Amino acid sequence: MHLVSKSLIGLGVFLSLQAQAAPRAFQIFSSKQITAHVDRFYDKDRSAFATIFCRGDAAEVMIVDGRISDLDGKTFFFRSLEACEGARQVARQRSGSCVTQLVVDTAGMSAKVLVSRCK
Repeated sequence: MHLVSKSLIGLGVFLSLQAQAAPRAFQIFSSKQITAHVDRFYDKDRSAFATIFCRGDAAEVMIVDGRISDLDGKTFFFRSLEACEGARQVARQRSGSCVTQLVVDTAGMSAKVLVSRCK
């Protein structure tokens, strides 16, 4: 009985960690260029939730929304500067006509922008 209890507790901890490490997606409803290298992503309420930085020393996005308390202030990285620039372009050009999502992986601290269901 004692061994079964420990096994169940271990399984519960493992599943809890797996859920926290799963990729999380946030829909981008609009994007606004702030500078030549920085854009802001906005949700359906027109609140900024992320800032993307694409320049020689950075290819990253930072979550800037206190409503997402577990990720607020955390930085996620694109695989390359080109991927970052591509994400900025896609968010600007497609967020109005397609479902455009910022996807962050908390385990690998990676980021990407995905597009689906275009009108």
